[in-house]
Amino acid sequence: MSDLVSILNTALDGRPLSDAQLETLAQWPHARLAELTVAAGRVKERFFGARVALCAIVNARSGRCPENCAFCAQSAHHATGAPEYPLLKVEEVVRRAQQAQAAGARRFSIVISGTGPSQTEFGRMLDAVRAVRKLGLVADVSPGILDAAQIKALKAAGAGYIHHNLETSRSFFPRICTSHDYERDVATIRAARAEGLGVCAGGLFGMGETGADRVELAITLRELGV
Repeated sequence: MSDLVSILNTALDGRPLSDAQLETLAQWPHARLAELTVAAGRVKERFFGARVALCAIVNARSGRCPENCAFCAQSAHHATGAPEYPLLKVEEVVRRAQQAQAAGARRFSIVISGTGPSQTEFGRMLDAVRAVRKLGLVADVSPGILDAAQIKALKAAGAGYIHHNLETSRSFFPRICTSHDYERDVATIRAARAEGLGVCAGGLFGMGETGADRVELAITLRELGV
């Protein structure tokens, strides 16, 4: 317990954890998970209080993804029965955004399957971002892998945040995806940060990764300033 107190105090002070503290977390026993959960809750309250932000998304393009991510139901490499349809028209995205706004959402994200949008699809996404903003919502996007010019265009259109998960650690990534390189995801996040856009990024747990992989992911996210 004394180790956790030290780690908690470091986190509450806003200081980065040492390698030894990270190793302690990586090897934390499941039997004491409740202690870790309580500590994590205190860190959350310290920096974010009791605030809750309501957001919603639209699955604006579903299925047919050429990537082979092992966990994903929308990958064309897996037979999952997930819905498949092309990019929704802007009018339909706006209709979904209006429904979310009526339910209390303040942010609305346009999410698409696939590696990234085509040139035509990207133009429609920009139009959708502008239209969602006109409703008074913050318009976020989850567009896949983008280059710097596309990110600049999204910012000019008024996008708030880009969501782009790294999924797991750099070390474990080849075990779950071989159709693109980890650095392409990292580059998208770096480009968004350089342009001044907010970035929401994280990963998935329970794919066979170790505690050390989870810590490695956390360190990468910290280095990227997410």
